[in-house]
Amino acid sequence: MIFAIRYVLQSYTRSRRYVPPVVIYFFAMMLIYSYKPSPIADSYSVTALLLFFASAWLGISLLNHEHPVQKQLSVQHNRQHWIYFSAELIAAYIMLVFMTGVAVIYPVVFKMFVHVPSVLQWVVGIIGHLSLALLGLSLSLFCQRIFIAKTNRSLSLVIIALTLSLAGPRLAELLPVGAEWMIWILPPAHMTVNAVMNLGQIPTGEVVWSLLFPVLYAFVLIGVYIKIVSRKELNGLH
Repeated sequence: MIFAIRYVLQSYTRSRRYVPPVVIYFFAMMLIYSYKPSPIADSYSVTALLLFFASAWLGISLLNHEHPVQKQLSVQHNRQHWIYFSAELIAAYIMLVFMTGVAVIYPVVFKMFVHVPSVLQWVVGIIGHLSLALLGLSLSLFCQRIFIAKTNRSLSLVIIALTLSLAGPRLAELLPVGAEWMIWILPPAHMTVNAVMNLGQIPTGEVVWSLLFPVLYAFVLIGVYIKIVSRKELNGLH
């Protein structure tokens, strides 16, 4: 597994396809902190939301960076196919963890906030970023080349999924009585953004649930994805 993760990271970084999502994310982050002092909760909620979108972009970029034939060889190199597909996800998340670290530490080091964040703000900020990063990555899994051949179509589906994940509360108001449960099918990104932004104004239990539910949602998608691709015929990886 470690060898596979190292290989994916080396292959992806050499392709330079990570540059657009990473550079644009950091550029947007610096724009947010172009004026100081910035409010802690609002700033962290925005950078976490941006990471949500960047993680989906990075996920599609990494999962599609290899030529189909090379990907077949990479998968075949592992006795069990799920090892390589899991290595791809771990490699992507390692990069997202790095981006999270920069997003959380940068404004503190350069004194962009009114004051140094409290321990609670640190913890919620870090978990919020990591939670949305994992959720965004999981949403990109079924929009890669082995499921959708056309890149434009896959990007459109990801954008729709990301948008719907933020529109949960509004959609609940539009649904008929008795059908509100349908919003639980949608990715719960809005819950995490709300928890980070309104920390201190909502119950602790709700904050914890809002941070962990997206993680559980993402693991369900990841589990389904690994099961499908592990059984998928290698000639279907095109």
